[in-house]
Amino acid sequence: GEEPLWVQCDRCAKWRLLLRGETVEEGGAAWFCAMNADERANSCDAPQVSACQDVCAAISRDMYYVEEIVDQRASKRRAGGW
Repeated sequence: GEEPLWVQCDRCAKWRLLLRGETVEEGGAAWFCAMNADERANSCDAPQVSACQDVCAAISRDMYYVEEIVDQRASKRRAGGW
């Protein structure tokens, strides 16, 4: 089966589940709620899907930690710690 595709709005940071068959451009192109084909979630004013809240919060938290670790390692390298 086809995996659900979640995308985060670059304006409001809400996560949206795309409709089956919908795709997004590879390579980091900006994506906004208004681009969503699902009329229930094609505005930044629409609430984030409740089923996503825990999962999306975990993803955001994990990405923060990954970025923090990368920054720490880069700082150590610059300081000659490695």
